[in-house]
Amino acid sequence: MGRNKNRLRRSREDCLRLHSALSNLSINIETEPDSAIVPENMKSVEKLMLAETEKIRNHHEQKFNALSARLQSIEASIQKSKDVSEKEPINESTVPTNNTTNVASKTVKRFQLKHVFKDVASFVQNKWHYSTWVEHYNVKWQMSVVHCNGHLRFLVYCDPIAPKGKWSIRTELEFKVVGGNRNVVIRTWDFVYGEYGDFGFQKFQDWEQMKKWYLVDGNLTVEAKVTIVETTGLAKPKVRKFDESQKDISDVIMVVRDTKFYVSKMFLASQSSVFKALLFGNFSESKQSEVTLNGIDPDDFHYFLEVLYGESAVDDMNVEDVALLADMYDAPTAIRKCEEFLLKESKKKVEMKLEIATRYHLEKLEKKCMSEIKDKVPKEMFVTGRNNHLVFAVFCVPIAPADKWSIRTKLEYKVVGPNQNDIIRTWDFCHKNNGGFSFQKFQDWEEMEKWYLVDGNLTVEAKVTIVETTGLRREKIRKFDESQKDISDCIMKVRDTKFYVSKTVRNRYANVEDIALLADMYDTPTAIRKWEEFLLRESKKAVENKLEIATQYNLENLKEWCKSQTP
Repeated sequence: MGRNKNRLRRSREDCLRLHSALSNLSINIETEPDSAIVPENMKSVEKLMLAETEKIRNHHEQKFNALSARLQSIEASIQKSKDVSEKEPINESTVPTNNTTNVASKTVKRFQLKHVFKDVASFVQNKWHYSTWVEHYNVKWQMSVVHCNGHLRFLVYCDPIAPKGKWSIRTELEFKVVGGNRNVVIRTWDFVYGEYGDFGFQKFQDWEQMKKWYLVDGNLTVEAKVTIVETTGLAKPKVRKFDESQKDISDVIMVVRDTKFYVSKMFLASQSSVFKALLFGNFSESKQSEVTLNGIDPDDFHYFLEVLYGESAVDDMNVEDVALLADMYDAPTAIRKCEEFLLKESKKKVEMKLEIATRYHLEKLEKKCMSEIKDKVPKEMFVTGRNNHLVFAVFCVPIAPADKWSIRTKLEYKVVGPNQNDIIRTWDFCHKNNGGFSFQKFQDWEEMEKWYLVDGNLTVEAKVTIVETTGLRREKIRKFDESQKDISDCIMKVRDTKFYVSKTVRNRYANVEDIALLADMYDTPTAIRKWEEFLLRESKKAVENKLEIATQYNLENLKEWCKSQTP
């Protein structure tokens, strides 16, 4: 074990030295904000230098990647957890005297802007030309170019969507003009947006050189790579507290910058393989009361925790931030909630959704973005006349059944007439492949016309009680079996099934009716609130059905909304 630790430390040092050398190589080549463009007679020399430079960089990158892979392999053997082998290395340190420790982690908020400006040679002096605005990490971004004083001027703008007073965004910027035959001009700079919402190069490139070497069919392709290092003043209101008021139900403090989050080890471990290895593995952090996470934003971490703790905290403002941390810490529940939000609620453009889906391997979202196919809703009831009688039928069509399915029901059919003249018939029926049940002679047709029509209209009702179902359960997303025993402190037994859970964990159920019943039975405010939010935002149920549920379970917000929808 001692030899392995020494190998790990040496590998880390080699990795860091190589990464530093590679970064310096990149900076030496790509920066120099005011340098002149290479003259025409040096073009061949420039191409040769670029080719050699690219070859050197590729060699170093390959060596760096190989060393990183070896480092992860060694670390995996030490911590005996293959789940963490794909994550960034976590520093293992000796136990400090103050009972705290630091964990190196780094989120990278990075994206690329790209635009093709048409007919650039005809640009009028001092007239700006803009790309379209695009959203990334709750900020809108845009590029612009202009022909000014014999040069190409190139700027990148940012505009926060919902800033809170003073704001700032510290960035690392890479500006690029792309020409034919792999001719590129790259300039880099670090800049803090805030007092100024734009930054660029006043003399990015000589205008004539640009026209001669970088236009393709009269068009100019420009790119900007943006890395967000740190933000302030962009946080939205918090839904849940993780401050000292939660001290009595926490057993570890996660420190991000100057903010302390009081949380449960067991809960975090149940949500994230990285936290499980960190807090319950062979790392010294498992013995600490405080763990410092470096390189992440405290607001982002707060939203991430809210999602893990079951809050409906994902929105268009933070979905990219939460998805980034969920991917970093291998938290499938948070990733799934981000995908569900993007699938059902997000107002982002489909192109933006597709980019996020591709980045984080969200297959359902990617498929929807590509197809945009809408579901069809089957009919539930019908009535018709046959052999001088009213025929009354109720159908059911499972949305995603297994090969064999059944729904055992108690049915109540009703025809409603004036003056409380009702006809009610009941039956127990098991719906299977045929999917429906009907009374062929529910009522004499002439009697129905005489006594039950109101202004020529007939009102019918059907009450359905589902007794038991088979073959309708969707695929399980999460395990609560004996494999979760080491991170559970309670077993919930339902019929013959045991669920290994944490007392602090509250789970999401698959069906909205199930949520209503269980949330009301066990008095769980978070589940009730999430259920009400689902009915308000996502549910396709009719307004009448929603009002019935709102009345039954005293959901005041839903009641008001339903009333506002009724003419």
